[in-house]
Amino acid sequence: MATIQPYQYRAEYSKDEVIERERCRNVGESNDESPDHEPEPSRMEDVSTWCSCSRCKVMPTEVENCCCQENSGCLAYKSEEDTPLLCITELHDSRPATLTRSVLRIMMVLMHALRATVRPRNPSNKWYRLVAYRSSTWWLYGRLGFRVRRSTLMEAQPLTSDETTGTSSIPMVSYFSSIALLSNKIQFPSFLRTMPSDHFQARGLALLVVHFSWTWVGLLSAENDYGALGAQLLKENLLASGVCIAFHETLPIIPSAIRNNAISNTVKASSANVILVFSDDLYLLPALKILAMENITGKVWIASEVWSTLSIVAIKDFASMMRGTLGLAIKEGKVPQMKDSLLSVHPYTSPNDIFAELYWQEVFQCRWQNSSQPQRDGNINSTDWCIGSEKMDGFEIPTNDYDHRTTYNIYNAVYAVAHALHEMHYCVPEDGPFIHNTCANLGSFQAWQVDVQSNNVLESSESWSLKLLSLTKDNAFSLIKCMGLSTHMALLYYVKHVHFKNSLGDEMYFDDNGDPPALYDVVNWQSEEDGTIHYVNVGSFDSRSPQGQELLINISAVQWNTHSTEVPLSMCSEICLPGYRKALKIGRPACCFDCVPCAAGEISNETGSRNCRSCPIDEWPNEERTKCFPKRIESLSYQEPLGSILTASAMFCSFSTVIILCTFIKHQNTPIVKANNVKVTYLLLVSLTLSFLSTLLFIKEPSQATCLLRQPAFGIMFALCISCVLAKTIMVVIAFSATKPGSNMRRWLGNLVPMVTVSGCTLSQVLICVSWLLLCPPFPEKNMKLKTGTIILQCNECSQTAFWCMLGYMGMLACVSFLVAFLARKLPDSFNEAKWITFSMLVFLSVWFSFVLGYLSTQGKYMVAVEVFGIISSSAGILICIFLPKCYIILLRPSMNTRGHLLGKQ
Repeated sequence: MATIQPYQYRAEYSKDEVIERERCRNVGESNDESPDHEPEPSRMEDVSTWCSCSRCKVMPTEVENCCCQENSGCLAYKSEEDTPLLCITELHDSRPATLTRSVLRIMMVLMHALRATVRPRNPSNKWYRLVAYRSSTWWLYGRLGFRVRRSTLMEAQPLTSDETTGTSSIPMVSYFSSIALLSNKIQFPSFLRTMPSDHFQARGLALLVVHFSWTWVGLLSAENDYGALGAQLLKENLLASGVCIAFHETLPIIPSAIRNNAISNTVKASSANVILVFSDDLYLLPALKILAMENITGKVWIASEVWSTLSIVAIKDFASMMRGTLGLAIKEGKVPQMKDSLLSVHPYTSPNDIFAELYWQEVFQCRWQNSSQPQRDGNINSTDWCIGSEKMDGFEIPTNDYDHRTTYNIYNAVYAVAHALHEMHYCVPEDGPFIHNTCANLGSFQAWQVDVQSNNVLESSESWSLKLLSLTKDNAFSLIKCMGLSTHMALLYYVKHVHFKNSLGDEMYFDDNGDPPALYDVVNWQSEEDGTIHYVNVGSFDSRSPQGQELLINISAVQWNTHSTEVPLSMCSEICLPGYRKALKIGRPACCFDCVPCAAGEISNETGSRNCRSCPIDEWPNEERTKCFPKRIESLSYQEPLGSILTASAMFCSFSTVIILCTFIKHQNTPIVKANNVKVTYLLLVSLTLSFLSTLLFIKEPSQATCLLRQPAFGIMFALCISCVLAKTIMVVIAFSATKPGSNMRRWLGNLVPMVTVSGCTLSQVLICVSWLLLCPPFPEKNMKLKTGTIILQCNECSQTAFWCMLGYMGMLACVSFLVAFLARKLPDSFNEAKWITFSMLVFLSVWFSFVLGYLSTQGKYMVAVEVFGIISSSAGILICIFLPKCYIILLRPSMNTRGHLLGKQ
């Protein structure tokens, strides 16, 4: 393609045509050399003087006033018609060839692709006039361009279409046009191709990047339709796959050292180690030369199919830089019997073969004398004439990858048309695909390279395709020529619906967009010891495969530029390890991020995690925050040391209380036991024993039963205990008051006062606890919020108000007991029990004041332990202060256990 030059608005004519054209243009001008010659009248005055077809109109200039009857190209077309034609516009294919918008749009796309210019989004009428001129010139003269310059006009013979709707039924099959825009069936309804669309190429390149886990890439594209549209598709696929574009630079159409230097600096400064290039080699080479001079290595180049197998790029000068390049290439397919067919071609034996002379010139680099075929100025010495006796012996057909890949597309294109013609020709009436099961009308075939009547359509197509293959190297943008058929609608239908397997076993068909199955080879540029580069197939892309399986690559066969077997990395930021997540950097692409640890309660067990996930509610992450483990269970239990100590203390105190109770029962008839209401004393010891044992409800895993019982049991037992102490204090006061002469307190002596006191005070606490249980009963719960990573098994008291009312009532009873005992402490007696009750209540109040402070400042099992400690210590204080002195006298000083001693008479 590098040798193709853009058309510069000049058509090429033979010598005879130039003479005829000049004659036509000079009509009406005076002949200075022949003064006797009368000048012809001006053609702008009367059209009838020069128009023979009766359809011409007066044009603004003399040059434009020329009739089709004076043009050899028009006359040649008219002579081919079976019926006489007066005007060239009467030809059935005149209007479609020159004025059909769909045809002109296709020509415009191809023209700009070849010129490497950007096609206007909304072309003006000026553009359509230019393209129409090119189309009519090609139609009439068979070629375009100055001398041998190629044109972008399709080699399809246009047929009738509807200009107003912009639709066309002209079957056109391209073997080298890949621009995705041509898949738009609204704009190009009859365009088909055997070259995969750039839509598939962009997807394949994106999958190639994703396959190697590259997330940070650079992009270079040509400043033409091929590069602009292809790069846009590629960017869309890359971004959808999570790949970020580090930079996107456009390669200038007109070589610019400033812009290429800027591109070189961008590539050199970028941290992206993978560079995708969607461009033609013509615009890539200047930039590569500068990059090579800058000695930029270590980059992985990803090539589009245009240059992925071009030897002009894979040269030794670029070997150190381009080694390891990966790219998509058109599927390679060696056309069967191609070599034998080409070696059998000879202009003398194939006089009607329009390609024979050009092929001979190409092979032997010579010219035919008096040949109408265009010559290659600058490539062939003008003194080298073809004589026809040149020998094909020893001539080697070029077998490089480019030829096999491109000619394979041509081969499929020709066979697609051949199969369509075959199906159309052998259509069975009443079983056809058209309305009323009819077939196409085959009565108006024009010139065609196959003999339909010979029942040898496919064989003739094969012969034609092999001849065409020899010219593809210099005519890569031409399209397969479907010669005119009046039944173009039928032909288009059959071409669209072909489905066959070629001789290589590959399926060939067109999808709804007129595109073939997208088959690419993945090629890798590998260098030899001498520095030369060759292409190695390391994988394939097949659009027909299930999603996720389209791309297959043998990674072990890939040779990298880093001289290592490991896949090079290309990323903006290092991959986040497990336990971390990505935190995007403000103003940077999504691939540029910081790695931050997962928050408390979250983990990430994969590399490159975007987000951390929360552990289940009953689990907690490890220190690395890569796995979730069950949370630690916390509750006050018998198995742990704290629970064991408290349990042992409670059991020891309750056992001691039982021993004291037994001692008092054994010595119940002694004065010290009988001194102050034996029944109240026994009830106090029993309540103390139960208070100690109630702590066991706290030292175990909470359950529904224990949560309901433990606080009410503790509250009621303590209320009973303090009520007994209060009753004993009151009885002490009454007893000493009754000893005074004339005192009427003697009548209160007995069991009535203590029983009423104990029952009344205890029932009030029972009422509080019952109300609590009925209105808002406590329940077990798993507290996961109190401590990080810990599940606290606890009882939810449900109502803190009820809990503190219970404790407050006990505190009130203790204060009343303390006050009464404090007032009776100085009563005359050698053993004044009021003193010991005062001490016991002082201990009780001190312990529970400390409990309140400790209870509010602790959490979890330690809060329960504080409450248990308060119960044991306050109960032990009462037990020690009230009963230890009596036990001392009963057991160790029995001599003091007399009535006289107690009354102070001894």
